[in-house]
Amino acid sequence: MEEVPEVEYIPYSCKYCLYWEFPEEHNKLPFNAKRERFYKKLEWLNTVSNSFGNCGKLAYIDNRMVGYAEYAPSNFFPNSKNYPSGPPDDDAILIACLYIFRKEARGLGIGQILLKPLSLN
Repeated sequence: MEEVPEVEYIPYSCKYCLYWEFPEEHNKLPFNAKRERFYKKLEWLNTVSNSFGNCGKLAYIDNRMVGYAEYAPSNFFPNSKNYPSGPPDDDAILIACLYIFRKEARGLGIGQILLKPLSLN
């Protein structure tokens, strides 16, 4: 997870985002509390990996990261219950993040490749 880059045009990298996983901490911890946020996210990743398996993918072109996706069963994302539409079904896989941050890599089908492990076919 250390290799997920700092993306200069978003407030902070998704490796520090706790929005879906820990909504209370996301709102309480200052954005610059990167160390605390990073270790909380890492704790979540370990928990999900042990229970569900791989919960994300990184995409590379020519050894340069260009994007990533994060997903897991919806019960691992407590904030999904706070939406007016209601929580997803218990057996649903929620895509919490899918971002191709290198503009030159957009439109190449990388998002589809990142989501291929979730395909029902």
